[in-house]
Order: sequence, then C-alpha cells, then structure tokens
Amino acid sequence: MISLQFFFFFIPISSISPCCPFHQRRGGPEATYLFYLREFTTPDQALALALLTTFSLMLIGVIGGLVYAFSGMREYEEQKTPGRETRVGGNH
Repeated sequence: MISLQFFFFFIPISSISPCCPFHQRRGGPEATYLFYLREFTTPDQALALALLTTFSLMLIGVIGGLVYAFSGMREYEEQKTPGRETRVGGNH
C-alpha cells in the first residue's frame, strides 16, 4: 500500500519529468510512475495509474477550456444586446 505522503511527493515529480531534456514529449510521467512505484505495485498497475492520471489531467483541461470558451461567448453576446452602446477600441 502506498502512503499518502509518498503520493503527494510523487505526483509533482512525475508532473515535472516531461520538462527534463532526457524524456520524450509523452512517456516521461509514465516512466516515472514505473520507476518509483515498482516496489509498491506491479508494472501494469503503475502504468494504469500513470495513464489514469494523464487522462484525468487532460479531461480537466478540456473542461476548463470549454468553460473559458463559453464564458467568452456569453460576454460577447451581452455586448451585442440592443440598447447597449458598444465601442470599438476602448473608451474615448
């Protein structure tokens, strides 16, 4: 069983590993998971945890991007409402 302290130490290290020049674009965090978790789990379970973490971070990014995109569209629609004065180029 993995202790919670080890897990909180380990996640930032695996997130920083793609920044290292000796890791590929993809595969750095997965290799880090395999290296550090080999004494706690099997390689298959370590790789599954790495992929689960990677895909969950991607999903959070997609959700955040959609929220950002739709919030910008809402502000744009509010500016186009009739009766409101819209100015291009700021306040003059």
